[in-house]
Amino acid sequence: MSEPECVRHLIALEREGLIRLLRNNRIRRLISQDFQWRRDGPIEQFFNEFAESEFLKSGFAGKRDLRAYVMGLLTTDSINLIHERLHALMREFESLQVKDIPVPAKQRRNTGLLVAFRAWELSVFEQYKRQKVNTHDSATQPKSQNTKK
Repeated sequence: MSEPECVRHLIALEREGLIRLLRNNRIRRLISQDFQWRRDGPIEQFFNEFAESEFLKSGFAGKRDLRAYVMGLLTTDSINLIHERLHALMREFESLQVKDIPVPAKQRRNTGLLVAFRAWELSVFEQYKRQKVNTHDSATQPKSQNTKK
């Protein structure tokens, strides 16, 4: 992207009230650190189309990279506790980001943290689930022994 094109985008963001454009094309963010994307809004659509797949395609082979997947059966209380802890982790990430602002850019790295948590089963395992037995099906009921001849 050329510098004039970049400045045009910065001006558009300033008009939207998202940033304040400063001298030498520096910016000041005017939205809070923990803003929420509009569901199906332009930023979420961009993230879904480009960033998410690119982020997850990584081999996560770097010294400090981490990709893990855990699955299990949890109670509602345990699910609520995981939710609380994930939100606390995101708040800590945001807090560290703010704390690191004064550190020179050369000593900081763009870092991504993707948090996803929901009830889910991998569809490929669906075929291996036990089938529920229908106890009301007449074909599976024992025949009555009170039959007349």
